[in-house]
Amino acid sequence: MSTAPAAPAPAKKRGRETAADMVRSLGLILLVVVPLWFLAQPGPDAEQRVRLVDQASDRAAWQAQADPAPLPSPPADWRPTVSQYTASPLGLRLGWLTPDDQYVEFAATTAGGGPYVDDITGEAEEQGSAPLGGQTWRRFAEPDGSVSYVREAGGVTLVVGTRRTTATEDDVAALAATVR
Repeated sequence: MSTAPAAPAPAKKRGRETAADMVRSLGLILLVVVPLWFLAQPGPDAEQRVRLVDQASDRAAWQAQADPAPLPSPPADWRPTVSQYTASPLGLRLGWLTPDDQYVEFAATTAGGGPYVDDITGEAEEQGSAPLGGQTWRRFAEPDGSVSYVREAGGVTLVVGTRRTTATEDDVAALAATVR
C-alpha cells in the first residue's frame, strides 16, 4: 500500500484582518490594564511624608575639616530634610522645610567662589549686598524671584538660598542672619 503524501495545509493569507479583530484585541488588553490602573491608585488618605534627617554628624565632620567655618542655626520649628557632607572637594549642604512647607538650603565649600556660586545659585545675577546678622552678604536674584545670599568666610564660600530653594526671601534672609 502506498500512501500518498499529505498535501500541505494552505498558508493563511495575511491582510484579511478586520477592524473588528483589532477592536477585540484592544478590548482584551484594556480588560487587564484598566483594573490594574485603578488598583494602583493611592487612597484618599495617602500623603507623602517628609523624611527628616539628623544633620549632627555632617555638621561635626564639616567643623572638624573646615573649622572655624560658620554654620546656620535655623529656627526650632524648621524641619531638617537634607544633610550632605563631601570630603573632596570639602562641602556641606543642609536643607530645611519651613512651617509653611517651603524649602530653604545652606551650602558651603572650600572649592572657591566663581563657578561654584554660579552653579549653586542657578547663575543668578548679583544685585548688590545686604547686611544680615552683622555680616555683609552679596545678594543674588533669579528672574523667577528666588534669592540667594553669598559670602566668603576664612576660605569658605557660604551660600544661603540655593537654586533649589522655594522659601521666601524673608526666610532666606532669616537663615543667613543666623550663620555664625
